[in-house]
This record gives sequence, structure tokens and C-alpha cells, in this order.
Amino acid sequence: MTSYIKFLPLVLFLLITACEGPTGPNGKDGKDGGYDKQIRLTFPFEWWSTQSTQWELGDTYTYLTRFNKTSYTNVDSIIYSVLMNSEGDTAYTELYDVTNSASVAGSQLSTVSFSYQLLETGNIYYTLPDTEITLAFRLRTSNSSNYCYIRALQLILYRN
Repeated sequence: MTSYIKFLPLVLFLLITACEGPTGPNGKDGKDGGYDKQIRLTFPFEWWSTQSTQWELGDTYTYLTRFNKTSYTNVDSIIYSVLMNSEGDTAYTELYDVTNSASVAGSQLSTVSFSYQLLETGNIYYTLPDTEITLAFRLRTSNSSNYCYIRALQLILYRN
């Protein structure tokens, strides 16, 4: 038994050094921006609807919390993407910065389509703050007698 104990430090050393740890198989930690050119952050819910003609903020469980665009190396473009439809009137959605109580400029999208339409904003990277925020969506319709629906909300981040 004692003969095994004297080899224990060597075995532990070999196990520890053999593990890849926080780096990948090529020795890089993935923070250099050299991997994915596109990152998709999905809002955590399946769908949402409203008949409200006033902006309606999603429930807190639908928020993207602790979002900070500067945490993503070499990202230079961010778009808001959503599937949305309406029951005949105009449906609107936009991103909302809960932390600063402000709409995200350039994020408003709309449709009058009865079927789901994929809608995307232009680049909103420079309208988002350089600090950690909580992001939410807002939704409204132009006519309170009809519903509008959204699903598959994403922020798509592009690396240069």
C-alpha cells in the first residue's frame, strides 16, 4: 500500500497537466474572436402576443440579462431578428433597455402580414451602451381588436 502512496503526487500531476482546462484543444481560450463569426443570443421564451395599442413589455423571465456588447471580442455589428405577424393591422416590436429605461434606437420593426415574417433591423451596435444592461422586447398593435404575435427573438452578433 505504501508503495502506491509514493506515486500519488506523480499521478495527480500527470492528471492535472493532461487536462485541457479552460483552453481548447489548440491551446486557445476562445476569447480571441478567431472562432465563430456569428453569435446568436435567443430570448428565453417561445412566443408572445398582445392586443394592446400601448407598448407592452414582456415579463421578466423573457429578458436577456447581463448583456454587454463589449464582452464579445471583435463584434462590430448587432441586429435584432424576430418572427412576427398581425391579424390585419400593423404590429410593432422594439428592443428596450430595462436598465436605462429607454428604447434602443433603430430597433423598431413592424409588419401587417397574417403569416409570420422574418424581420431584421440594421446594425444597432452603436446604439447599445458599452455597459452591462438588461434587454427586453416591447410589442404593440395599431388596433386593439386584433392580436399581434412574435416568436424566435434573437440578437445576432457578427465578428469582423
